[in-house]
Amino acid sequence: MNISARILLPAVAVAAAAFTSCNSSDSGETITTQQLTPCYAVVTDLQTNTVSYCNEVTFKLDLNWSDATSQISVSGLSAAGTTLPTFTLPELPWSVNATSDQAYAGWGTVKASMLMVTAGYTDYSISNFALNWVDRLSMGPAMGVPGLYWPGAVYSMTIDGRYRVVGARAPYMLFGKTTSTGPDGKSWDNQKPYYQVALDFKNMTADLQINDAQFVQGMPAQNMRFLAVPMTIDPATGVISMAIADNAELIPNTVGTGGTYTPQPDFPITGLTATIDPAKGMDINFDCNVRKKAVYNVSASVNYFDYTKLND
Repeated sequence: MNISARILLPAVAVAAAAFTSCNSSDSGETITTQQLTPCYAVVTDLQTNTVSYCNEVTFKLDLNWSDATSQISVSGLSAAGTTLPTFTLPELPWSVNATSDQAYAGWGTVKASMLMVTAGYTDYSISNFALNWVDRLSMGPAMGVPGLYWPGAVYSMTIDGRYRVVGARAPYMLFGKTTSTGPDGKSWDNQKPYYQVALDFKNMTADLQINDAQFVQGMPAQNMRFLAVPMTIDPATGVISMAIADNAELIPNTVGTGGTYTPQPDFPITGLTATIDPAKGMDINFDCNVRKKAVYNVSASVNYFDYTKLND
């Protein structure tokens, strides 16, 4: 299995992903091309009940907006310790999910119950294929970074009836309300912090960064990073659970220019727990002992869409 030591958390200002549009002059059809990358995969061998990981999966989407069909190719996926050749799915219908289900409302979606593909002179069956993505084209301007394209993507499939695959695009970038509750029981809500999560499959840890973090009202906003938080991934659902030991302290780091880290021992973190549902977002809770004088409880429920409230 192709595993690198860490999926690095890129700087927002230099994040890049392909999203181009073209109009076919021959047919008059409107077709857009984009890539969902990097994606990771959690692969379960259903015969041996073993789980492996890869983190260099790319989905290339050609979306025909005139007849609502898609051409999708998948590269970088591994199974049984071998990277599979790039394979292209048959033409499939796609749509924007209008369901009231909060998980995928407004997402693009492609589904197929059974497909046959040929790659590298080998035939593969793909069952229960599902790909959901959200483009978030307005996220960059909302963050003051015009041109930033940071899609979300969640997918699943079973290959040859043996390899169950679930995965998503990472690092995650999620938005929402953060609530701090002081020792006096008074709470303060803040919409400006946003969260990035990078996954390390070799060590099964996650790096969690809170941008514009403010745990106490009036505290100068700073980018704060929690390094190497232990994690587990449910191989059936893809849900990620992160937690530090009950009696452990985590020393956060502030992030400086050039990606430098400065430990902040006067702000120790305890009781950190977080859960990511790749289709919905993340719930996180921890205690911060501010200057080792007062413990503030910090909680947030963040998602793909609430960047629209950053400047409220």
